[in-house]
Amino acid sequence: MKKTGWFFRISAKSLKKNGIVLISTPSDKGGSDVHGENEESFIDEHVRDGYGIIDITEKLSQAGFSNIEAQYTYGIPGNISWRLSMKYPVKMLNISYFFFLILPFYYLIFSPVSIILNIFDLFLTHKTGTGLLVTARKQDN
Repeated sequence: MKKTGWFFRISAKSLKKNGIVLISTPSDKGGSDVHGENEESFIDEHVRDGYGIIDITEKLSQAGFSNIEAQYTYGIPGNISWRLSMKYPVKMLNISYFFFLILPFYYLIFSPVSIILNIFDLFLTHKTGTGLLVTARKQDN
């Protein structure tokens, strides 16, 4: 039996009967552009590698959750939006703080594009994606 994550156990204990947990987390499909063991992400924003749908479903089930639904987020439009609104600006700032002066103009151009891409991403069903959206209900005790 696989080890159940401490967050899921604590969540199950904290919720009332029939309580629902909503989790938005990176998936195991990547997004940091790290492809090898010795490579580092351009930003260390996450405390762990992403979950696979089967992995997170098993851990939630072991912790006492049922009615578990998981779906991929950040499909193609969401991934492009994330790159335009987060990744590229952070990479620019990693090169030089001079880009602080350019960022307001950059966002004037790319924020509307990113918002439209995110709206498309919300209404599409993704076979894969760099994020997971998971809901689960605490089982009756």
